[in-house]
Amino acid sequence: MPLNPPNKETLQPFYVSQGTIFKFAVDTNSILIGADGVTRYMVVIISPSGSVQSQYEGIRCDSFQWRLYGTLENGAWRENPLSAWRSIQSNVPNRYQAALAQGAFCNFDSQEKNINTILKSLNPNAFTGGTKPSNSFGIIY
Repeated sequence: MPLNPPNKETLQPFYVSQGTIFKFAVDTNSILIGADGVTRYMVVIISPSGSVQSQYEGIRCDSFQWRLYGTLENGAWRENPLSAWRSIQSNVPNRYQAALAQGAFCNFDSQEKNINTILKSLNPNAFTGGTKPSNSFGIIY
C-alpha cells in the first residue's frame, strides 16, 4: 500500500468516456511498473458534487484485468480485504481502467515498460484511452 495520499501536484486528468459524469486523474508519481507484469497506480475519482475517492489499483495487460488493492479513508490507506483480479470492462460509462490500459499502461496486450512513454501517453493532447484500443504510442488496432 502507498505511504501517502495522491499528490495534487502530480495528478494528471484523463478522458474516460462521453457517458461518465465523473472526472478521473492518475497520480503520475504513483505509477509503478512491476516486474510481475502489473502496473500499479493511484487514481482519483471526483463526483459531480465534488466528493473525492482515491484508490490504489493495478492493471495486468496480458489478461486485461484490474485489481483494487485499497482505498484512501480519512487520510490513511485501507487495504481491500476482497481484492481480486477482475476483467476490465470497455463498454461501461466509468471505464477508467480500460482508458488507462488502452491509452497508456499497455502496448496492446503487453505491459508498457517505459515510464516516459506512459507519461507522454497520459498527456491530454496524445491520450487515446477514451477512444479505441491502442498501444501506448497511440497506434490504434
